[in-house]
Amino acid sequence: MQKKYRYFIPTSITLSSLILALLSVMYAMEEELVTAFWLSFLCTLFDRFDGIVARKLNATGNFGMELDSLVDLMAFGATPAILLYKVTSTFSPHFDGKLKFLPMIVASFWVIASSLRLAKFNVVAQAKKFNSIFQGIPMPIAAGFILAPMLVLAKYNTAFNYNVTGFDPRIMGTFSGSHWIYTLLLGWGALIGYGMISHLRVPKLSKPPQDWRKTYMLINALLVYICIVFRVFPEFLLFVAMQFLFISLYFHFFTEARKQEKYIHLLDVLSWKLDEEE
Repeated sequence: MQKKYRYFIPTSITLSSLILALLSVMYAMEEELVTAFWLSFLCTLFDRFDGIVARKLNATGNFGMELDSLVDLMAFGATPAILLYKVTSTFSPHFDGKLKFLPMIVASFWVIASSLRLAKFNVVAQAKKFNSIFQGIPMPIAAGFILAPMLVLAKYNTAFNYNVTGFDPRIMGTFSGSHWIYTLLLGWGALIGYGMISHLRVPKLSKPPQDWRKTYMLINALLVYICIVFRVFPEFLLFVAMQFLFISLYFHFFTEARKQEKYIHLLDVLSWKLDEEE
């Protein structure tokens, strides 16, 4: 395969993620929230695949990195924020009328936090300051922390018209209309948004040392992909998200591995100039 066409393949995958994110917002505007949630989740698969394909084809480069960052801001920054605003402002009994500005503030904070985290990650990575752990919750994972509970709520709230089938049955009771849990969802979104720019050390689980961990992670990843592609069992997606959250909290507070890299503060990165000695 000619070199220039080799680079086009991962770029097309990245752009597909951008289109999915845009379609998710469009479906949300048309009140098709369940479809919007699944499309937004599908972006996480494309975000994973473009990097894998680029490395397999030896087609990595600065253009792809820059494009990937721009798409990530839309897919995992703007889109989840818009969905969070739409859901909480529509279904929470507390955010109608004068308090509607609260979902607006939290959604705006999410986008700001995503932008800051992405810029910090890119600069620190280019400076080769850390490689073994994440500092703050990665954007795709943070988006999953928001999308998974919204999907579960959509499945059990009859107001969403979630298409329940024999392959995706409800295993708990349903409720209808507005519910206080959507108020908590907004607070959860603010907390996860802060987590993206916090001091939280998050382990990279892509290459665990033990074989049983590799097998467990592979099974979880495969099941997550199946759930997203076939649009079934959001409960399992929420279960996997909570697993990762608890693992990250345990890693940060109770393991010595968290100390292997010094935390780099966002305010310090603001002044970095990579073309000069720091």
